[in-house]
Amino acid sequence: MVDAFANLTREERIEKAVHTYQHNSKTTVRKAAKIYNVAPSTIIRRFKGHMGFKRLKKAKEEADKAERAIQQAVAKDTRETNVEMTRMAKIRQYLFT
Repeated sequence: MVDAFANLTREERIEKAVHTYQHNSKTTVRKAAKIYNVAPSTIIRRFKGHMGFKRLKKAKEEADKAERAIQQAVAKDTRETNVEMTRMAKIRQYLFT
């Protein structure tokens, strides 16, 4: 059975093993691990919601990218606010002096 899934990546085999374990009441963790050639402990960890290292790294990179975008938007908004406040101060000075 191992050869049947040789064309799948390790991550795909893990996902299929977890899916099989979750959705087939007759399949045990050991049986799913043997079918898909992955460690039983990996299936259990993923079943409990833990991410793989590559997935975790990718999620962290995406979060960092989103944070940088937010910081840039806030900085741009702050600059625009400062420009507007300077303009209003000049108008006030012109009107009241």
